[in-house]
Amino acid sequence: MELVFEPDLCNGEEAAALVKELVNVFECLQTCSCKMEEGALRVDANVSVHKKGQPLGIRTEVKNIGSIRAVAAAINYEIQRQIALLEVGENVVNETRSWNSDSRVTVSMRDKEEKQDYRYMPEPNLPPLYIAMGPTTWGCVNAEHIKKLIPQLPHEIRKHLKEECNLTTEQAIILVNELKLLRAFTSISLNKKLNATLIANLLINDFLSLVNKEKMDLDGITINPSFFGDIVELLQNEMVSHKSVQFLMGEMLKSTSKTVKEVTENCASSKFNKTLFRL
Repeated sequence: MELVFEPDLCNGEEAAALVKELVNVFECLQTCSCKMEEGALRVDANVSVHKKGQPLGIRTEVKNIGSIRAVAAAINYEIQRQIALLEVGENVVNETRSWNSDSRVTVSMRDKEEKQDYRYMPEPNLPPLYIAMGPTTWGCVNAEHIKKLIPQLPHEIRKHLKEECNLTTEQAIILVNELKLLRAFTSISLNKKLNATLIANLLINDFLSLVNKEKMDLDGITINPSFFGDIVELLQNEMVSHKSVQFLMGEMLKSTSKTVKEVTENCASSKFNKTLFRL
C-alpha cells in the first residue's frame, strides 16, 4: 500500500505530524504494525524550495528515513541544504539522497535527471482490485459497505475524549498517540464512578513517566485495568498519597496478578506504610 500526498507541507514538523497521524489511522484500522524499525512502514520525502509566488523548485527524494523523528530532521536538513545552494548561485540537482542518522545529513545516492528504468512487471498472483461505490454484482469491493465497518478514526476519538470525557486537547492527543494508554483509559473509565480526567492524568503524567524512567517498552507492558482502577479510586477518595500511587504503579509493573489490596496488606507491617498509605 503506497500513499502519495500533494506538495503542500512546509517543514519537517508538519511532515512528521502527518506520518504520526497515518500511524494512528493504520493502528485503529489494524492494517499495519507501523513499526518503521522492522520495515513495516517506510517514508520517502520529496523536498524542494521556492520563493512565494514562484513555481516549485527542483526536488530531491530523501530515502532511508527510519523513524518519525528522522522524518522531521531529514526534511529540515534538506530544506536548509537546498537554500544554502541557491543563495550562493548553485543549482539543486534532481537526485535521490539518503538520510544518514549518525551524521544527520543527506547523502547523494543517484542522479534522477534521466528516467530510471525500474522494470515494473505485473504480479500474476495479485489480480486487479475493482471498487464500486454501492452494491454490485460484478465482484467489486463495495466501498459503502466497508465504510460502515470502519471503527472510530483518530480525529473522532479525540473529539469524543474532549467532548464526552472532558479531557483537554493535549490529553486527547497523547492518548490517541499511545494506543495502549488509550485502550487502558477506555477500559478503566467504564467504571463511571471514576473521574475520567484523573484517570488520564495518572496514565499520562505518572504511569507513562514511570515507564520512561525505567526505560521500559510500553508495547511490552500489560496494564491491569482493575488494579489501575483501584489506584484511581483510592486517590479520588483521598485514601492514598501521591507517593503511594507511584509505589503502586511500580508494583503493577512488577506483577499484573496482584491486587491493590494484596499489595497494601503486604505493606501493612512496613515502617514506610504510614507515609505511603492512609488506609
